[in-house]
Amino acid sequence: MRNELSIIFVLSVVIVVASIVSTHKSLVDDKYKSLVESGVPPQEDIPRDFLGYHDAHQGIRLRREELKRLRLNMTAFEKSKRPDAMTALNRGRLNFKLNVTAIDEAIEADSKRGTLKLPNILLIGAQKGGTSALARWLFSHGVCRPIPFPGENAGYHRKEAHYFDIDSRYEQGIKFYAKRFYHCSDATYEMDATPAYLAYPERVRKTYDEAGNNQAESLKIVVILREPVARDLSAYNHKASLFKDQSTKNNMWRNAVDKSGDLLSFNAYTKKAFRYMLHPEGPCASGPISFCFGLYALFLKRWMNLFRHNQILILSYDELIRNEAKLIWRLRTFLGLEIENDAGVAEIEQVNSKHGVHKISLPPCLVQKKMAKTYDITNNELYELLATKKAPSMEQRPFPNFVLSNCVSKDGRNISSYHETTAGLATENEDSKIDTGM
Repeated sequence: MRNELSIIFVLSVVIVVASIVSTHKSLVDDKYKSLVESGVPPQEDIPRDFLGYHDAHQGIRLRREELKRLRLNMTAFEKSKRPDAMTALNRGRLNFKLNVTAIDEAIEADSKRGTLKLPNILLIGAQKGGTSALARWLFSHGVCRPIPFPGENAGYHRKEAHYFDIDSRYEQGIKFYAKRFYHCSDATYEMDATPAYLAYPERVRKTYDEAGNNQAESLKIVVILREPVARDLSAYNHKASLFKDQSTKNNMWRNAVDKSGDLLSFNAYTKKAFRYMLHPEGPCASGPISFCFGLYALFLKRWMNLFRHNQILILSYDELIRNEAKLIWRLRTFLGLEIENDAGVAEIEQVNSKHGVHKISLPPCLVQKKMAKTYDITNNELYELLATKKAPSMEQRPFPNFVLSNCVSKDGRNISSYHETTAGLATENEDSKIDTGM
């Protein structure tokens, strides 16, 4: 009887083990199939053959990570009797190497001939001012976008090349930049939509002069400006969202945390930003330049000194929200952008409007008024600067003064001007107690 029970126990164990092995094999086969297919879909506006090396590389890397999570050793997988899998893997690696080599050789040849082609449109800012919405609309209407290379973020590097604003990329030289637009050789319009470029006009001018072929003179520069307090809040909310989701490679959130690594409140974040803006040696003389992106006159003055006024189109974020069709007309006219089918051209999709536990709505009006004092001088400088700008002809003129959002007094009167008194405002609460250092 005891022997029979032992046999039954052994058979039960064998059946359970067999079931586990079968399930594991099914999982592995699914991952194997996914690996062979290299499931990264090609983007609609970039030639499939150019994307092949990038997709294969990304697919292999992602699948390796998945296999690792299944505790399946990749070396063992490559030694398995699956020649079709290894053929696919090796073909992907080979195509990746051949395409990168071919592009490097072509860029080198263009450099020697003096025919390097850079993007003819730059959307330089302002950050959190609607640039993502404008970029997506332009890319969807035939404007060629940059392509991310291995090791780069396949998401935002398809919009933002981040060449001029990151020292380690800028120091690699003009060929490094041109390579991101090599696939645009037959395109009429190519655009880099990196909003941080607002702070780097000298680098842009130097690079485009170096590229030759009159590219500096034919460059089109687009800027969209948003009321600075609302822009600051949007920037904070974006960083808070990135802080929450640190699985992304975007580390913009780093200057929105305290020394212990906790997310700053908006109040504390704003105090930190003002310290950099009001630095005794000049705005953002030390620390992140991004804290000063709302000081528009500081940067636009330099752009207007380096490029002709008719090369720079300045748009209003308020017009994007309230009269989108008019803003699109200005943009199309400035670029000379022809669209075969006009149906639906006045449809700019709002992006980067994430909702999350860290996101805060507009602060009380009293807070906005205190923050606005910091921007008062530079806003007036901006209005005076833009009053001297007589081109291009389709530009909004005069440029509208910024309006604070949702500022309502106790009697229901809208208090939106930067220059109105704060008397009569609703009683401030704890969230409105902010020290701007003024």
